[in-house]
Amino acid sequence: MSDIFMLILLSSLFTGTLLLIFMSVDARIAKRMNLWLKSLLLRIILIFQPILLVLTAVVLKAFSSENQASPDALYCIMNRSQSSLVSVGGEMLSYAVCTPIFRISAYVWLIITLFLMARKAVAYLKFHRMLMRSGLSVIDSTHPPLTILSSRYATSPFLIGVIKPTVVLPDIKYSDKELALIIRHEWIHCKRHDIPIKMFAELLKCVNWFNPMFILLADELNELSELITDSILTDGMSFTERKEYGRILLKHSADGIRNAVACSSLSGKAEKIAYRLEIIMKKEANKRVKKRTIAVISVAALSLLCAGAFVTSTAFAEAKGSDAAVVRQIPVSGFSLLSDTGKRIDNVSLEFSEDTELPTSSMYLSEMETAGNIYTIERLAYNNGQTIILCKDENTGFALARNQSATITVNADFSPKYSNVNGIGELIKVGYIRDGVATELFDGRINADGLTINFTADADGEYQFYLCNLCAALQNYESISIEII
Repeated sequence: MSDIFMLILLSSLFTGTLLLIFMSVDARIAKRMNLWLKSLLLRIILIFQPILLVLTAVVLKAFSSENQASPDALYCIMNRSQSSLVSVGGEMLSYAVCTPIFRISAYVWLIITLFLMARKAVAYLKFHRMLMRSGLSVIDSTHPPLTILSSRYATSPFLIGVIKPTVVLPDIKYSDKELALIIRHEWIHCKRHDIPIKMFAELLKCVNWFNPMFILLADELNELSELITDSILTDGMSFTERKEYGRILLKHSADGIRNAVACSSLSGKAEKIAYRLEIIMKKEANKRVKKRTIAVISVAALSLLCAGAFVTSTAFAEAKGSDAAVVRQIPVSGFSLLSDTGKRIDNVSLEFSEDTELPTSSMYLSEMETAGNIYTIERLAYNNGQTIILCKDENTGFALARNQSATITVNADFSPKYSNVNGIGELIKVGYIRDGVATELFDGRINADGLTINFTADADGEYQFYLCNLCAALQNYESISIEII
């Protein structure tokens, strides 16, 4: 769930940034951008996030099928990138995923998303049921693909349905000319697939409820769908005919369709109607973009889309094509996995001293062998996000007097191709737990020279020392030793 939530956050941020740039450009030219061009760009922005998620999922699946990836596979692969920025970012994301707050946030996101989806679905079903009970009557039409109905519940003409599109009219008398214009208006919506696009935008609003840019995206698409429909409908009309069509819009300007999740209504807010009338009466504003221009813009926009997807999935692609990617992440020969030899701790309850953070979802007690005052574990491997709690026997810590010293030495084995890919070492946290409080001693990288930490107890007590893997990959330790001085 944490991986999915992180992907949603990243893709939502990128998509929101694209929309912000688009709206800034649109505002600077005082809404003089061609309607068709705006619609094309917004539709591309709309599908950007799903395409990015699908591309990442495909690469993840391809990677996972050939590798024994660590629990946070996304960040493991990101760490394979030759780019230091992506590598460091991957490790930071890996650490973020391991924190309890992030995991809780992921479930909060899921609950709210499902709630919003359910609310919209219930609202639509209530609307549809009320419509069906309102006494529908069929009206003859010269548009066979559309079913034309009349309902006393409808306050404005609207189009509803994806598989079987239906135009619903208020139970009032329209002239033949008015009826023809209304039906043609809704037929254009149907041909342009405005309802499926509106439903998809509503779905993305639910998924990205934390990002207000998706609300703006849905609103912009709805407004543009009406403006372009008006433009197509009035193309070639005389000034008098445009006025007649504008009169029909004004006739329903005060009406509205509640819960219009999956329908397209002729009516709208007064300020929107006013802007639509302004566009309708200006012939020059309704000219379509030339096909060649649309083709160039489409290629440019799709290139931007691919570039954006590449930013997130570069590490996956590089890992897939590198030697490190095709090497299964298994321990060095003769090494044991912590999950096999250690004792997992469930329901961990820890407090943390200042500036100390530690993932607690995957902690294992590991008993050390004794040789005098030196305690050792040899040939141990553990995954990203796992924590080793070092013990004398079972869960007994080390009894230290105040000012007594201990030396912790860790020697890593970087022989596997998946180890130390960027050559600057692997992230590790080292600390101790006393009286249920975790305190950090080291937060950095262990390299081929190993790691030595000198520790002095500040009070009498039982100390349990820990090591935590934050490198988004399997780490292999030739030896871990604690010397009590």
